[in-house]
Amino acid sequence: MDFSAELKSKSKEDLEQWFVEGLETSPVPAANMQLALAYLKGSGNDEQAIEWAELLQEALQTPEQAADALNLLDLRYTWTGETKAFRTVARKALSTVLPGRPGVAVIESAGLTDEKIKIGDSLARVRKLTSLAPGALCEDKTWGFGTVSRLDHFYRKVTIDFDSRAGHEMSFEYAAQTLKLLADDHLMVRRHREPEAIAAMVTSDAGELVKVTIQSYGPLSAPLLKERLVPELLPESDWKRFWDAARRALKADPLVDLPTKRNDPIQLLASEKTYDESWFKTFGRERDIKDLIHAIGEFERETGPRELNDTEKDILRDRLAFCIRGSQWRQPERVAWFLMVAKRYGFDFLAEGEVSGKPWRVDVTGTTAELLTAERCATALSDLPARDVEAFIAFVGEADADQGPGLLMGVMPLLPLSPLNAVLTMLIKKAPDMCADYLRQRLHDREAGAPLVYWICTHLDRAEAWTLINMLDLATLAIDTLGAPAAGDSLKARNQLEILFESRDWLQAVFDKVDPVGRRDCLRKVQNTRGIDASQRRSIMARVIKIYPELEQALASEPEEPRATVRQHLTSWRSYNQRREQLKALIETLIPQNSKEIAVARSYGDLSENHEYKAAKEHQGILLRRRGEMEQDLKLVRGTDFAGFPTDKVGMGVCVELERPDGLRQTYSILGEWDRDEDLNIISSNSRLSTLLEGKSAGDMVNLPALQGTGQDEETCKIIAVAAPGADVKTWVESTGEG
Repeated sequence: MDFSAELKSKSKEDLEQWFVEGLETSPVPAANMQLALAYLKGSGNDEQAIEWAELLQEALQTPEQAADALNLLDLRYTWTGETKAFRTVARKALSTVLPGRPGVAVIESAGLTDEKIKIGDSLARVRKLTSLAPGALCEDKTWGFGTVSRLDHFYRKVTIDFDSRAGHEMSFEYAAQTLKLLADDHLMVRRHREPEAIAAMVTSDAGELVKVTIQSYGPLSAPLLKERLVPELLPESDWKRFWDAARRALKADPLVDLPTKRNDPIQLLASEKTYDESWFKTFGRERDIKDLIHAIGEFERETGPRELNDTEKDILRDRLAFCIRGSQWRQPERVAWFLMVAKRYGFDFLAEGEVSGKPWRVDVTGTTAELLTAERCATALSDLPARDVEAFIAFVGEADADQGPGLLMGVMPLLPLSPLNAVLTMLIKKAPDMCADYLRQRLHDREAGAPLVYWICTHLDRAEAWTLINMLDLATLAIDTLGAPAAGDSLKARNQLEILFESRDWLQAVFDKVDPVGRRDCLRKVQNTRGIDASQRRSIMARVIKIYPELEQALASEPEEPRATVRQHLTSWRSYNQRREQLKALIETLIPQNSKEIAVARSYGDLSENHEYKAAKEHQGILLRRRGEMEQDLKLVRGTDFAGFPTDKVGMGVCVELERPDGLRQTYSILGEWDRDEDLNIISSNSRLSTLLEGKSAGDMVNLPALQGTGQDEETCKIIAVAAPGADVKTWVESTGEG
C-alpha cells in the first residue's frame, strides 16, 4: 500500500498520533508528513493543516534537513501567498537551518529581506544558491556551460569555469537570478561527461540527439534547435546533413510531434498518439472550441485524407457542428475553416432551410448568409490557413453564383496580399471583364490600397492588357503609396513595394514606357515626397538615374528655388542618438538575425525553388543598403541642443505662432531634420510648413496650406511671434526618447 492510500485509511486520531510521533523522530520524516499536510488541506481541514505545518516547520531545525524546510515553505507559500507575516516566517525558518554567515549571505542574496521581490521567487533562489557547490554543472545565457569551482560567502561570490571563460566571478544575487543548474541527463552535462557518446550521436544518431536536446531545453523549433547545436556540437557546414538525417528519424518516431511549419516547436510525446476509438471518444466529449481546433488540425495533419467509419464520421460531424454554432459570429474565420473541413469529408450536416432536431444539423442558409457579408468574408479570408483560402473562395462562388464575384471584389480592399492574390486569380478566370472594370474604377478613384497597388505593380502585363492604368500614373501611384502612412497589412504590402523599387528590372519595365518628361517628373516627385525616408529617396533616384543617365543633367539644369537662408544639416541630440541606436540595432541584431535566416533557409536545399532563401537574401540587400545610407546620414547630419540659435526670423530652433484668417492661432516648434512630435507640435526643418516659413519675421504674411474643411488649397496667415522654444520642447530635446 502506498503512503497516499495509507493516509486515507487512518482515522483522525491515528493520523494525529502518527504526526506527533513524526515530530519527535530524528530525522523528521518530512516528506511523508508534507503529504499528510497536503491531504488535510485537500480534505477541507485547512485550520488543522496550517497548525500542523507550523509545528513541522519548528521541528525542522538542523542543516541536514534544510531541503525539507525549504520544501515545506514552498508548500505553505501556496497557501498564504504574498504576506509580510509569511516573509518573516520564511526568513526565520531558513535562518535556523542555514546558520551563520553562509546562511545570511544566501537569504539576503535571494531577496527574502527585500519586499520588492516575491517570496516565491526568493525561495526558488534560495534553493538554487544552496545547490551551488564546487563541481556543480550549470549554464548561463551569456557565458554558456560551466562548472562551479569556488564559493565565497564573505564576499558573496561564486567562481565558475565556463567553457568560454575560466575563473569568471558572479555575485550570489546575480547567480541566483540567471544561472541554471543542470540535471545529470542534460545535454551539456552529458557532453561534459561523455563527449565521445555525444559526438557519435552527431554523426550517426541525429534523431536521438534532437530528442536529448528537447528533453534538456523543452520544445524547440528548427531554427532554435540549430542555435543550441551550432557551433557547440557541430559546425555550420554540417547542419544541413545533420538536420536532414534528424528529420527522417523524427518523422518515423511515434513519440515525436514534428510540425510542418519550421517555426513551430518540435515536441516529445509521453506515449504514442493513435487516432483510434479511444481518441475519438475523448474528442467527442471535448467542449472547448480552441482545443477542438487544435485536435482537428492535428488529426488532419497527422493522418492526411483517410476514410472514416460511421462512428468516426458522426463524432467529427457533431463536433464541427458544435464549433460552428459556438463560433457564430464573433470569429467568422473559424466558421469558414470548420466549413472547409466539413467539405473535405463530404459531410451533409448543412441542412437547407429548417434545422432538424438532430444535434449535428446546422442551418446552411442562415450560416452562409451571415458569413457572406463583406466584413466577415474579409476576416475569414485574411485569417484562414493558406490551404483553405482557395477552397473558401470556391465556396463563396458556389453559395451565390450571381453575387459571389461581386462580394469578392468588394472585400479586396480589406485583404492582405496572399488572399488578395488568390481572389484575383479566381476572378481572372471566372469574371475577367467584371474584375477589370472594378480595378479600373478603383484606380481611377484613387482608392486602391497598398496591397492592391503592389499586386498591379507585380502584374504589369495584366495592367496593360486590361488598360487599367498607364505606366506614368502607376509609377506616380506607387510613389504616393510609398510615402503614405501605413500599418498592419498595408505596411507589409508597402514593404514589398519597397523591394520592387530596389529592382532594376522592375524600374526599367515601368519607366521604359514613360516618356522622358514623365520620368523627370516622377523623380522630382520622389525627391519631394516627405513620407519617404531621405536615404530611401536618394537610393531610388540613384537607381533610376543609373538606368537613364540623362535624367541627372535634366534635374541639375532646373533652376533651384531661392532660399532665405542656407540651412545646415542639423538635428536634436535626442533624434541623433535615436538614429545611432537604430543603426546599432541594425548592425548588432537585424543583420545577424537575417544571416541566420539565410543559413536556415539555405539548409532547405534547392535554392532555385527556395522562396524563403530568396526572400531572406532580398531582405539582406535592403538591410545592407539601409546600413550604408544610415551611416552616410550620420556623417552628414550633426547633433545640437539649439541653444543660442537666433530667434529674429523663422528657422531651426525657434517657436513660431501663426494666426489663420478665421482667427485660429497655432504654435509650431521648428527643430532639426529628424525631429517631429505631434503632441508638442514639433516639426522638422525639412517639412513643407517649415520651408514656407523660413526667413520670415513676426508681422509677416505668408501663404500656407489651408486647413481641411475650408474648401481652399491655400490661405494667407500672419506670423504673430517668433521666439525660443518653450520649456516642454527643451525637455523633449534633452530627453533620451526612451519613455
